[in-house]
Amino acid sequence: MNLPGGRWLCVFFAPLAAQAGPTAQNPPDVPPPAAFQTGVQLVQVGVMAEANGKPVTDLKREEFQLFDNRSPQEIRLFLNETKAPRPAPVVLPPNTFTNRAPARAGAHSGYSVIVLDTLLTDLADEGQGGSGTIWAIQKALGALHSLPPGENVAIYATGYQVWTIREFTSDRESLEQKLRTWKPSQDVIPAVDKPAVLRREIQDITGHVASIPGRKNLIWIAYQFPVSPPVMQKLRAADVAVYPIDAHGSVIGLKSDKERAGMPLIALARATGGVAYFDRDDLDVVVREAIDDGHSNYTLGFYPSDAAGPPVHQVAVSVTRPGVTLRYRNTFQIEPPPKPTASKLDLVQTMNQPNDASAIPIRASAKRVLDRLSLEAVVDLASLGLAPVQSRWSGKMEVLGRFMSADGKIVGDRPALAQTVDLKLKQPTYEAAIESGLPYRNELKIPAKAVEFKLLVANMATGKIGTVTIPLEDLTPPTSSAPAR
Repeated sequence: MNLPGGRWLCVFFAPLAAQAGPTAQNPPDVPPPAAFQTGVQLVQVGVMAEANGKPVTDLKREEFQLFDNRSPQEIRLFLNETKAPRPAPVVLPPNTFTNRAPARAGAHSGYSVIVLDTLLTDLADEGQGGSGTIWAIQKALGALHSLPPGENVAIYATGYQVWTIREFTSDRESLEQKLRTWKPSQDVIPAVDKPAVLRREIQDITGHVASIPGRKNLIWIAYQFPVSPPVMQKLRAADVAVYPIDAHGSVIGLKSDKERAGMPLIALARATGGVAYFDRDDLDVVVREAIDDGHSNYTLGFYPSDAAGPPVHQVAVSVTRPGVTLRYRNTFQIEPPPKPTASKLDLVQTMNQPNDASAIPIRASAKRVLDRLSLEAVVDLASLGLAPVQSRWSGKMEVLGRFMSADGKIVGDRPALAQTVDLKLKQPTYEAAIESGLPYRNELKIPAKAVEFKLLVANMATGKIGTVTIPLEDLTPPTSSAPAR
């Protein structure tokens, strides 16, 4: 597939020196992975355990009972997020980036999404009653200010469109700066249409973060939380735990009336494994609690005994230890096997994902000189899935690239790089590239306002896609060598 506007990438098939490292060993006291069962999907359920309002971190596998459609299941995978050792950080050379970053242990991926509603939530400030969108922004800023390092947070807003205030980052100062300068926009959507628009935008946000592995915390600050069965199904399928926060704050009224008003929030949170917050003025504390929630959790994995049954399954989890309450998503859906090929739409959707795709591992080094980006990358050849054709290893590699601005918009050419590379490798070249990767180089002009470059490599025949993101602002300028004497 040749995409318009492309230019040929200079691909160099000279073998690279192999960079062999020590063989990774399984750390002690880590349970082995579940045995693979052919043709059956391993279902993973993230479970939060609490007693007296505090996390319970010492439960054992034998204390759990798991049911699928009321039928007891054998727990084939058991992970304790609190006790599991963290993967050692990958130390890369300067100006080098990869999509091989190790995943966090356990079910919680360390990703939280803050969603501010402007459709059904009034614009107000503390001088106008202490509720509404502006008030929520003030409180969210307080929560962001105390974030621990390493937590990835994104901030979106719902309105007549989904506003990207800040994409995922662990940079606390960047989050605060973007939220502090963002101002809600008035919309002209008829009031009767706003609930449907809000449902659609929450579904769009869910789809945006669905590819991030593990459990995600969606912290939804609004007056109302309209959801429909399709939206709920998408939230569960994406492993998104919803934390609805009532932006009214504390209100005067009977306790029974307050509890009745909070029932829809509780139902939404309970269905997805989150926590509902209402009748609270300390939104800064609430947001921080929601971000922190899930750091202490368990992952239970099982193979459904009735995989050929109905597509939607009801899940129930219990523990034998008294006094322990559990939170988890209460349904899952049997997903059809992924299609073996990719389409142009798949490439676009993958480029729009907030995290990098890793089906094709990529390691990229970049240099910036004024408005020029010099790119050198190495692609894992084995993952491309080339086929032997007439004594050569053949296949096509799609290469895309685009520049993004700080507000999440494409800048410059759309795309900046688009091409098809026809690969026909002789056996010695193939073997060398399998050992050390397939190298390629390119130089691109950096458009004004660009702060990020994303590179995509795909094989349309196998459906495999890999992306790597290069933050241009993090590139250190090349050092000039001293003149010889």
